Amino acid sequence: MKDGAFWRLGTVSDTQLRDALGELLASGSRTEARIIAHLAELETHKIHLEDGSESLYAYCIHVLRLSNSEAFYRITAARIARRFPEVFTLVEQRQLHLTAVCLLRDYLTPENHEELLRAAAHKTKWQIQELLAKRFPRPDVESRIRKLPHPRAVSHLVAAHGSDDATTQPDSAAEPSSRESALPMHLARAGELAQPAELAPIGGANVTWAQASRLGSRATPTTHLLVERRTAAPPQIEPLSESRYRIQLNASGAFKGKLDRMRALISHSNPTGDLAIVIERALEIAIEQVEKQRFAKTDQPRCGAQSGVEKRPRPTTRKHVPNAVRREIALRDELRCSYLASNGQRCTARAFLQIHHEHPWARGGGETVSNLRLLCGPHNRLIARRDFGSEHVATQMQKRLARTRQK
Repeated sequence: MKDGAFWRLGTVSDTQLRDALGELLASGSRTEARIIAHLAELETHKIHLEDGSESLYAYCIHVLRLSNSEAFYRITAARIARRFPEVFTLVEQRQLHLTAVCLLRDYLTPENHEELLRAAAHKTKWQIQELLAKRFPRPDVESRIRKLPHPRAVSHLVAAHGSDDATTQPDSAAEPSSRESALPMHLARAGELAQPAELAPIGGANVTWAQASRLGSRATPTTHLLVERRTAAPPQIEPLSESRYRIQLNASGAFKGKLDRMRALISHSNPTGDLAIVIERALEIAIEQVEKQRFAKTDQPRCGAQSGVEKRPRPTTRKHVPNAVRREIALRDELRCSYLASNGQRCTARAFLQIHHEHPWARGGGETVSNLRLLCGPHNRLIARRDFGSEHVATQMQKRLARTRQK
């Protein structure tokens, strides 16, 4: 790195990379805590107004050159930390990230903030959403199907009468005084606040699709919201209470037809036509079918699974893994990637699972319970690169891709 190119790290060892990254993150958290502390004090002194900006949000965007997302998260965190100074320390120590602070915004009170901040420490966004849903449950939403307009080329969010409430504007100098005085941030899905195509300033504010949908429950009769997206929105899942979830998705006309057909077929056991019951029943049938195809799951297995390592001469063609073995490893590995890191951390992946040979099949490894385990695609390839080298794995992947294209 003599040329000053800090990104040239090819000669750095794995241990050095881990240590250096940890130090950088710790340094970044200390810096982040000081940034929000300075923003909080800057707003108190009204420096942004003296410097010609109409709001702190505008100051962050146009003077500090922050992105919309950076400005929103840091301003929100600064205002919360000004009310509850413990937040500064928790951010500095990397116990809370800024997303966590924003999720907690509408629920922190002088009475509960210490306990709630401790409960949210070191948790992911989804874990905090579930924590809030458990402690502050909301009622179920109405099940419904509606036809969406054709997507337009321009994405924007427009609010008419009643949208200029200061509590909906992150750049407003006013702070929310209670849970009901600000839009609930826990509804925002990952990335929504960071995507300019899904956001537009409303009087200097950023409002998300989730916020807009929630606002409707207490908006005045003169409030009107129109949301348009450049592309189809991804499925949204958000906890409403400890055991209830709101699921929102966009689907094709064919999906709607299948849903109507399934609802009619089970109408005797579901006379109300509850969509949640229809989809749950369809999923139960689909899961049973897929598990039978992938892992030979059955209530009446015909034979036991093999357990020996079984080394054998390499055949010319690869054999099918016996159904009994598939069932056994699926049960043992709990349909989850079994990769275990040197620090004891097990991979959490449940998607794109593959059956991996501990003693490689190409070197005589057999299809037995002790020699097979479930791995996600990335970890299966990681071990394959260790066994055969990166070049060999890349070549095999190219061959497989070519065969797939030929089909």
